[in-house]
Amino acid sequence: MSKTEYVKFGRYPFHKDGSPEPIEWQVLKKEDDRVLLISRYVLDWQKYNERYRKVKWENSTLRTWLNESFLNAAFSDEEKNSIIDSTNRTSYPVSPEGDDAETFTVDKVFLLDGLEAKEHFSSYNAMRCLPSDYAVSQGAEIGTTSINGGKYTCDWWLRIMSTPYGLPVRYVCRNGSIGSNDYFYALYSCGIRPAIWVKSLAHCFSEVEKPVKQKVKDSILYGKYVQQEGGSPEPIEWLPLAEENGSMLLISKYVLDCQVINLNDHLYVDKRKNVVWESCEIRQWLNETFFGNAFNKEEQSKILSVTVKADTINADTIREFVRLNDTTDKVFLLNLEEAHAYFNSNDSRKCAPTDYAISKGVETGTVKKQGKATCDWWLRSVSSDLHYHGFYMKFMTVRGTGTINTKGVHTNTSNIGVRPAIWVKLDESV
Repeated sequence: MSKTEYVKFGRYPFHKDGSPEPIEWQVLKKEDDRVLLISRYVLDWQKYNERYRKVKWENSTLRTWLNESFLNAAFSDEEKNSIIDSTNRTSYPVSPEGDDAETFTVDKVFLLDGLEAKEHFSSYNAMRCLPSDYAVSQGAEIGTTSINGGKYTCDWWLRIMSTPYGLPVRYVCRNGSIGSNDYFYALYSCGIRPAIWVKSLAHCFSEVEKPVKQKVKDSILYGKYVQQEGGSPEPIEWLPLAEENGSMLLISKYVLDCQVINLNDHLYVDKRKNVVWESCEIRQWLNETFFGNAFNKEEQSKILSVTVKADTINADTIREFVRLNDTTDKVFLLNLEEAHAYFNSNDSRKCAPTDYAISKGVETGTVKKQGKATCDWWLRSVSSDLHYHGFYMKFMTVRGTGTINTKGVHTNTSNIGVRPAIWVKLDESV
């Protein structure tokens, strides 16, 4: 098919809270009386077999989980009746000459094998897959390969084995290639993209609706801040990112200043002393100095105090060395998730600094946006640098190219720009 088609069918947890939501499926193949679907996203994170032993698809605990636990959790009785029992041939090499041995199973829910994956996906890029937030909460490990505006992909299981002994099992790598790793499934879990054959699409479900974007202003003027070297405060131009419950999330259109996250970049084993968003100096600067200088009393009264989530991509490791607590702020920096959610491409994340920010130390590069050189700008998400006796805490940045540096930079780096974000009550003045 020339254009990828998606449908909704069944319900399964998608977000971290575990509440079921409609499952989105990619249509892989249409035949006269049936349609082959695979989940658009990695839905869960499971082992191929719970015990380390020689096992084939037909005897794996993952096959049982898909056809019992997943099937019952995801589909109503009526929906189950729309899923066709399919006979799946699974083959694997049994000799150096490549002779095939094969087994046949009858499944309602199954995994693709390597040949089916190559048949139904036009390229390695097409096989890359994002995990749901729920899958991430279950342990899904994301890598450095990104799609859809910078969101990170993960591995997902195939059902085929690459040896006659059931070891190892093949999987689709984060970059979309097909790989295998000795003893992989015995030690690790991997992503789950269930596949099903169903009756005609018109039988029981509808196509996925395209999201309708709300029409918002291109930019908003609110508050004043110095933008020319040696100049007087000028109106700040903001980009609207979201509207919710009568308020609007704004981020400055330009990098407004140059600040370090924290002057002290020492390494501490004592978790109470390491720098995170809650304890960093830039948070205090944003909510006191910037807030006081940029807005008058009336404007300040319309800026909401909001809960800002503590955020990191490797929380379990970092929590050994720091405490990650949510904060309440009027002015804040976006985190990694928000930088992906509110900007749909690298180009949209590119940002140019004001002349004042350049005079304060922001460094620009060769990349330009609308004729102006762009620069790096801070996120509040923390990363870490493992040292032989502790961690250096680092903060992530958006590069001048619009890509995100998830490895982060040291907190006392002095050439990174600041793009404040605020939630403001909506009225005629905004």
